[in-house]
Amino acid sequence: MTAEIKAEILTKIPGRRCCQESFLETWYQQNGENALFYSTPSMARYLIMLLRGLQVSSWGIGQGLQRKGKIILSEQAIRMFASKSFLHSNSRCCQKIFLKTLFLSRGSFSLSKGGYHLELHGMNKSQAQKALEVSEALGVGGSLYFRRNQSTLYYKDGDHIARFLGIIGAVKTLLRFEEHRALKETKNKIRRQVNYETANLIRVADASALQQETIKRLMKGIRWKSLSPNLKIAAMARLQYPSLSLRELAGKLQMTKSALNHRLRRLEEFSRTK
Repeated sequence: MTAEIKAEILTKIPGRRCCQESFLETWYQQNGENALFYSTPSMARYLIMLLRGLQVSSWGIGQGLQRKGKIILSEQAIRMFASKSFLHSNSRCCQKIFLKTLFLSRGSFSLSKGGYHLELHGMNKSQAQKALEVSEALGVGGSLYFRRNQSTLYYKDGDHIARFLGIIGAVKTLLRFEEHRALKETKNKIRRQVNYETANLIRVADASALQQETIKRLMKGIRWKSLSPNLKIAAMARLQYPSLSLRELAGKLQMTKSALNHRLRRLEEFSRTK
């Protein structure tokens, strides 16, 4: 899923110069060296297109660590990116590019039956704090997780993840995610309804069983003959319709639920009286 998102958003070059600069500046600051590292040919092509668009004319290709390629920057480019600190941080369009760049560099997204999770990992504390600030400014939220010398910005809320995917331009994944989320929410709603109905049936059955025991105990004792006709009618109805709820049984007897409940309580009181 992560690879699919990155492949999709690498097809769109930022239209504004400020956004192009912000992308390269953010990417440059992830490396820690005077170069732009990449792990795939598509990422290399994307970076080169941005450099050409900004007319950064002198650069070369080299071999980086951990099997990563790198674009060796000219002194012009180094001065351009090293002297800036998120140049357009107050521009909403560049804030979106900032999150897009971070996802390409450090992002991952998982979508499964069990749930969904999006995160930006492997940052230092200051990078993570900046990412959180931009994320909150764009209404995406997020939470930070610190472990040893690395920080992770993660998203678990479905609305926040949907907004994040929309911001970075992952339209196909966003549609797939919303479909997954809608299906999951529908299943959860059905599951809650079934659980509620099952629990209600159990409550009705337990209450009915207790009422039947009470009535049978009364019928075996001397108090039964002295009960009023109304109480006897309620008692016999409960024995005749053991599976009905109190409301349904009251409907059978053409009385209110409250009146029937009162009569059954009276039967319970009589059963406890010696």
